[in-house]
Amino acid sequence: MVLDEFSKYNNVNYLLTRKKKYNPSGRLQTEKEAMGIDVEIRELLKNYSIPHKEIAGMPENAQTIGKDVMKLLKLEKTDLIPSSIPCMLSK
Repeated sequence: MVLDEFSKYNNVNYLLTRKKKYNPSGRLQTEKEAMGIDVEIRELLKNYSIPHKEIAGMPENAQTIGKDVMKLLKLEKTDLIPSSIPCMLSK
């Protein structure tokens, strides 16, 4: 049922890979358990043939994802962001 609903839309999926040292603060899983969940998510994406792009979970990659989505939507950054708001995408 969830996959049926998911499939109704033109989705863009990213799997953010962990690059920082594991911080257990506020987490329910140990680092080993979290790594197991990483494997489960990859298997889920593979088993359901969900296209996705793996990208490092780093702040600078937010720009990469934003640019990818804007290209897919064929939008310019000025179509989405008021000129009064500083734009990180201008780099």
